[in-house]
Parts: sequence; structure tokens; C-alpha cells
Amino acid sequence: MFLQFEIWKDCYHNCPFCFNREIPAVRNKKKSLEYTLNVLNEIPHRTYDSIGLIGGEFFDGQLKNSELNNLFYKVIDCIINKIKEGKTKRVLITASLMYQDSREWFVFCRYLKSHNVEDKFLICTSWDSIYRFNSMTKTIWETIVCETQKRFPKLKIHIEMIITQHFLEEILSQKLIIKDFEKQWNCRVNLNVPYLPFASKYKTKEEMAVDLPLFFPKRKTFFDALEYFWNTKDIDLNEIVNYESNHSTCLHYTLDDKVWIVLPERDTVGSTCTNFKNCDVSNCCGYIDSKIRIQQDVKRFLEIV
Repeated sequence: MFLQFEIWKDCYHNCPFCFNREIPAVRNKKKSLEYTLNVLNEIPHRTYDSIGLIGGEFFDGQLKNSELNNLFYKVIDCIINKIKEGKTKRVLITASLMYQDSREWFVFCRYLKSHNVEDKFLICTSWDSIYRFNSMTKTIWETIVCETQKRFPKLKIHIEMIITQHFLEEILSQKLIIKDFEKQWNCRVNLNVPYLPFASKYKTKEEMAVDLPLFFPKRKTFFDALEYFWNTKDIDLNEIVNYESNHSTCLHYTLDDKVWIVLPERDTVGSTCTNFKNCDVSNCCGYIDSKIRIQQDVKRFLEIV
């Protein structure tokens, strides 16, 4: 079982494809942390294999207020206690690792080390071949990842990449080889389906593609990549459709950064979607040139081969 909280949407990076990009970050951080702590404290009898915290960001100035900082570490202490009591085995926490001032990040890493729980935490970060980085933020990300692994070798890093058209072209031209990337950065990579942002100014993927060409993939290019991945074993295709291992059993989050939504059994609903839209009608994720879902094509491909 996997319990996950989206604490807030506050993030300064403003990536042009971000699902939360047009949603104002208005959440009361104190109340959000208190809510998270209360939920965690109310389930002492129940064992969760994994607990996850996602943002927004946590280590890019969001915790400079001493009251918020203390509350955040109360949440972390609560989770650490559950680890030591054997009530949870793994903690996932998101971090962009693009911080010009990385002090808050390394304070957090030292805190985990001081409690001897580094190996229980999985840092979930992202790397994308287009639209995420500029030359400065990419260098910052690489520096922080290297320094983190050097100073805290027990701390595991997981990297997600979006299946963009640009990503697929990089794969097929072998400019990007996932196994080599994983070896270089001592990490594990998973792939994400591209989405139209929830509160987007773009009404359709086609509108978004005018400003962000090469973001949504073409179906034929993805078929070519499927064959490439199958032949090279560069990535496990089951990971794209395996919701049970990749998604929370219970997700506490918001769409408007105000009202809590509790989404149970997300790992069994057959979709990563959290915006309550009908996938068959909304056509808000996946290919630029087809309403067929990427996950459906992967399932069919695996059945055939």
C-alpha cells in the first residue's frame, strides 16, 4: 500500500508543460502540513509499504519560515518513526534539484543521515530532453545530483522522463540511451505520459503544440520506439502500464490548491489521470495525432510480442 500527499503546488520553476502551471499557489502551507500530520497520526494501526510527499517544491525557499520548517520536519519525524516501528518501508519525496541555493536541500539530506534512514528514502526528480531545463538549470541539476550522491551515497534517486516527441527522436537516434543514463547518474528511470496542463490556457493539445512543438508524440514515432525498446531492452515497457507499482493506493491532493481531494485506489483505476476528465472525450494526454491512449498501445504491443 502506498499513501501519498501533495502538500502544495508552490514552485518557482514554471516549466511550460507543467500540469499545475496555471493554478495559483494559494494553499495555506501551515494548515496543509497539519492536515498531513493528522492523517499520518490517525493511521498508526495500518501498515503502508510506502509514503510519498509531492509538491510543488519543498527545498527552494518554501521552508524559510521557521514555523513551516518545524512543521515540515514534524511530518518527516512522524514518517521516520513509522520506518523505525516497521510500519512503512519506503518514503518517496519529490525534488526538482534545480536550486540556485541548495542549502535547504542538503540540510534535509543531513537530517536523514543523522537518523540513519537514507536508504529508506527515494528522491523522485525529473529529467527531460526538452522544455524542462535551460543551460543554467541543467548544470545546477547535474551538480546537485553529483554532490548528493557523493555525500549521501545511500540516498536513492529515481528519475522520471516524459514521453515527448523530442525524447522519442533522441532515443531512436541513440543520442539518449536509458541504460547509459541510469549508469551515469546511478539512478532508475521511469517514463511518464505527456498531459495537457489541468488549468491550461490551451484548450487542446493542438493549441499547446503550436507553442511547444515536439512535446506531444506522434503515434508512429512511439511505435518505432516500442520496437526499439523491445529489441534493446533499454527500458521495461511494463513500467509504462504498471499502475500498481508506480502509483499510490491513496492520494491526498488538490486541483485548485485549496480543497483536499482524497483519491483512493489510484493504482487500480487504469489511469494516471487525477483531473476527473473522461479520457475518451477529453483527449488531454498522449499522442498529438490520435485519441488512442499510449498505455493501450503498450498493452497491445506486449500481448502481440
